[in-house]
Amino acid sequence: MHRRHFLAALSALLGTAPVGGATQVSTERGHNGRRLILVELDGANDGLNTVVPWRHDTYRASRPSLALDAAQLISITDDVGMHAALKGLMPLLERGELVCVQGLGYPLPNRSHFQSADYWHTGGDGEQGTGRDGWVSHDIEHRFARSTVHGISLVSDMGPLQSDSGRWLSASSLAQLTALSIPEASLVQPASTSIAAIARVAARMHGVHGMLRNASQHLDNAPSIERFPGGTLGQQLREVTRFIASGLDTPIYRVKLSGFDTHTNQLARHPRLLNDVAQSISRLRRELIDMNEWNNTLVMTHSEFGRRLVENESGGTDHGTAAPQFLAGGALGVDTPLLGTTPDLDAAVDHDPVATLDYRALYERVLSGWLNIPDNRFDEFRDSSVSALFSAG
Repeated sequence: MHRRHFLAALSALLGTAPVGGATQVSTERGHNGRRLILVELDGANDGLNTVVPWRHDTYRASRPSLALDAAQLISITDDVGMHAALKGLMPLLERGELVCVQGLGYPLPNRSHFQSADYWHTGGDGEQGTGRDGWVSHDIEHRFARSTVHGISLVSDMGPLQSDSGRWLSASSLAQLTALSIPEASLVQPASTSIAAIARVAARMHGVHGMLRNASQHLDNAPSIERFPGGTLGQQLREVTRFIASGLDTPIYRVKLSGFDTHTNQLARHPRLLNDVAQSISRLRRELIDMNEWNNTLVMTHSEFGRRLVENESGGTDHGTAAPQFLAGGALGVDTPLLGTTPDLDAAVDHDPVATLDYRALYERVLSGWLNIPDNRFDEFRDSSVSALFSAG
């Protein structure tokens, strides 16, 4: 096989672009029947204008033009509200299917988009740096060895699904995945060690592709699903729904919505982004309820950091530290929409709210409580403030 043909075929499988009632989902799974959908809010979502301490004097004084009041919020408690642009999530909130975990961060916060996102992807921090693999990779590969595909990233980079082993794919649509093929050409005795390493990946991916074709009878005939609201994120979640409807045995999916770096004109930009998040997740929920798969699904947002307490001179907010993140699913098993401790705005450091919970405590709880991996790489971060998650599941 010519080197250029080999590399082209491999790149087609490892980094792949979207297309768009439901069939019965296969019950013969290599995992425990539950799945996790990771939603990256790329650019650093402003947590203080997402889950809003609107009564707090310091919040209002720090944001003279950006502070939201009760009329612009969905009430969660007497003192905290959710941005009204998230109204699409109201059915989840009312049914106990939505939880916000507050004050997430890590030691020695870094305000570089690239560096901080890498921490969240790999489970690192400012003291220990980053790892090589994504935070879910190792535990998923070992716990669910029989899964046809361990995870699928619907964006070009792998992020938290990075791995040198296992069966992790980048594929932005079901149609594209089913159309892929890797020629069974001889890959022995390549000319260099780097090509040898790529050859080993290609051999593994060739096997994965064969498993995909044989493991699900529905891959080629998955139902068409109407276009989702929510722009780019909606269409990615639509494709996730089609993967699930096809019967594909995959415990982890990854999607991403960019645009949250709201240094300017935040009052106009931020609501549109939050509306896309709410509308697309709400539609995902409706489709999965129809498929009897909502109770088997957990959606978790993550973003590289929050934004500063004090607004800037451009009608926006700059890079910060601690922020809340959302979990959504039919089997959360909690009776409160808020977990963790709200950062003390009066104790902000350099206008940054100080984290009250290491984000890896949430990773640990998702792995142990949702994916049934009690002994996972984040054991040391186990925290009682999120132990209520999945307690009824």
